[in-house]
Amino acid sequence: MNKIIASVVIGIAVASPVIAEEADEDGPDMRPLVFVDEKSIENKTDVANPNFGGLVDRLNNALTESGIYRVLTPKDIGAGLVDDQLFKSLSTDGGSESAMKTPALKVAMTVMQYGYASTQSQDLYGKTTSTRQAKIELILRVVDMRSRETIKSKNISRSATGNATAKLSNMNEQVLQTACKMVVDDIVDTLVSLTPFSVLDVENGEVTIDVPSNRVKPGQQLVVYKKGKKVRNKRTGKVTAKESQVAVVGVQTLAEDSVTCKLLSGEIKPDENAEEGAEYDAYTVRFPIIANDIQPPSPSVTPIAPVGTPAVPF
Repeated sequence: MNKIIASVVIGIAVASPVIAEEADEDGPDMRPLVFVDEKSIENKTDVANPNFGGLVDRLNNALTESGIYRVLTPKDIGAGLVDDQLFKSLSTDGGSESAMKTPALKVAMTVMQYGYASTQSQDLYGKTTSTRQAKIELILRVVDMRSRETIKSKNISRSATGNATAKLSNMNEQVLQTACKMVVDDIVDTLVSLTPFSVLDVENGEVTIDVPSNRVKPGQQLVVYKKGKKVRNKRTGKVTAKESQVAVVGVQTLAEDSVTCKLLSGEIKPDENAEEGAEYDAYTVRFPIIANDIQPPSPSVTPIAPVGTPAVPF
């Protein structure tokens, strides 16, 4: 069975009367694992054999570029990497306690609409305008790969429109790809909203958080929560730790894998009894979903060059 091995940077002693200080070692890569399950996409459209490959490729690329996730491939799944052995390899103590901190999510979907339609209109001077509209509607399901439980289900619908005064068949693909990009952005935002981020350090009113810089901008405010006592839900039987909002921070400076924020309100105190490096493990930063709930108007697409393929209706 293949195992994922975290890279380790080792400090090298220099031949000198002064003993060189050993460099800190990199820990295991604890980023959440995500697998986009293309084979299980359910087709509920009117098209017999639609090609969802472009949507899946865009989604895998966006997840990788986010810097937040480790994207698994079908080959990884076939090699049996998604099991207890994988999570043990990601833990620092060789057991499941540390491994539980690494979420593993599968993205599944049922596609209701995926295609485009076209209409033509003619003005008083006989000039013909062709309007193309692409629409993608799907039901997104985010599944915990360990428990196989659906932890999020959401309907996503996006459309894009383009106009042309000539018969430009490539407009079909352009508007469809524009709709694909918007759907992918919505899916990534949904996954980010489910992903917990950590407080790494607090010093002189500055809070360091492990949020990649490409997800935030200076001046943006983030909310910090603290885990409380564990409670059991009598209906579901689940035991969860309550989270309470304890602070608000404002993004100041951006690094590659983290951001430095100013503490605007509330307080973030270290746990003096915790092990080194775990003083702020009780705190969590979560992102709200904005793009999914407030959708902008459908964009207009400008044609590039004609290709001569007929339009496919929804």
